[in-house]
Amino acid sequence: MAENSFKAGDVVRLKSGGPKMTISGFGLSFMGEELKDIIRCQWFVKTELKDGEFNVSSVELDDSDD
Repeated sequence: MAENSFKAGDVVRLKSGGPKMTISGFGLSFMGEELKDIIRCQWFVKTELKDGEFNVSSVELDDSDD
């Protein structure tokens, strides 16, 4: 897995926008024909807990207060 500055517990957002998400873990996944570093995240939609996997390059740290 490639080095990155993220760690479990960090709050991130997709670079394209969306809700704040908390990093819950890391891994590798095939995206198309390539093996990519992924970040596993969790977030809430109202009271429902959601989770997903995202390409490391598609998220950024979010330190906003909103």
